[in-house]
Amino acid sequence: MMPTADPAAAVKEIANKIEEKVKESGLDGCEQFVGTLDTIKGKAKAGPGDLMDKVKGAIDDLKGKVKAAMDDPGSLAPGGGGLAACASWYASAVIDKLKALMKEIEALFDKLVEVIKNMAGPFKSLGETMENAMDGINKTMSGLTALPKKVTELSNKVKGPEDLTNVDTGGMKKDLDTSGVDGPLSSLEGLKDSMGPMIDDVKKGIDSLSGFVTDAPQRIKESFQVPTPLCCMTSCAMSNAPPAMMTMMEQVEQLRSFDLDPVVKLLQEMHDKLANIDVAMVKDPMKKFSEMAGEQVDALDKVVSAAKMAAGIPDMPGKGGCGCLPKK
Repeated sequence: MMPTADPAAAVKEIANKIEEKVKESGLDGCEQFVGTLDTIKGKAKAGPGDLMDKVKGAIDDLKGKVKAAMDDPGSLAPGGGGLAACASWYASAVIDKLKALMKEIEALFDKLVEVIKNMAGPFKSLGETMENAMDGINKTMSGLTALPKKVTELSNKVKGPEDLTNVDTGGMKKDLDTSGVDGPLSSLEGLKDSMGPMIDDVKKGIDSLSGFVTDAPQRIKESFQVPTPLCCMTSCAMSNAPPAMMTMMEQVEQLRSFDLDPVVKLLQEMHDKLANIDVAMVKDPMKKFSEMAGEQVDALDKVVSAAKMAAGIPDMPGKGGCGCLPKK
């Protein structure tokens, strides 16, 4: 584009063309893509760790209650005194059954600890990678999206050559530099590979917990049943259940109250979104707009240079003008 005698009209035309290039290049669609990445970053930063830690704590509490009961045989006898004469025999039988239950609780606890440990590394890596990637992407994106506004605002102010003497087209060309997104976008492509194994581990851990809390109440009751030859007294014993049994049942109910389905859904949602990330969706429009808008900034450069000549002001490196811009 050749500079015209009317700089205001020339700048207005350049501003309009840059606005057109936003849609033509697809840059406007990139903002939605970047918004999706920001959502994933936020969820990765929050993570499901707190809820899983609470579940681990509740299992640990149950383990503590079972151990406390086994360490205090006197607490195992039911109320009412029906088994007072054979309290030691009854407590010994209950402890044998609680030992088996304790092994299951310990196995569940160890499984959940492993799941949480396996989640920690990938989630930390995911969060850090997303944070770093988004910093680079947003920086480049903000430069590109700011340019149309800058040139439009300039076009609204220009009345004559003197209004262009301080225009910094060198800064505008820096806004069009997209080299900063290559590394961040490449780092996103490998993230989905770390999510699959983690989701499988979490599902197995949650399935184990679900199976345990379903069976545990009956297992606890069976532990406190009166063995033969006095099994006929079980009904009486259960009607006066010892406090140790009740505290275990209450702790299992607390475990049952945890809803871990959202954890799996969160991980699956993040995995699916990461799996569908196509870096070309943001990279190509950015570079296309950079090239298209660059041509218009070059045209603005000529208009600015002509305006300075008309005003008798020499071109300065980096401040617009023909061939005077420093290389990037």
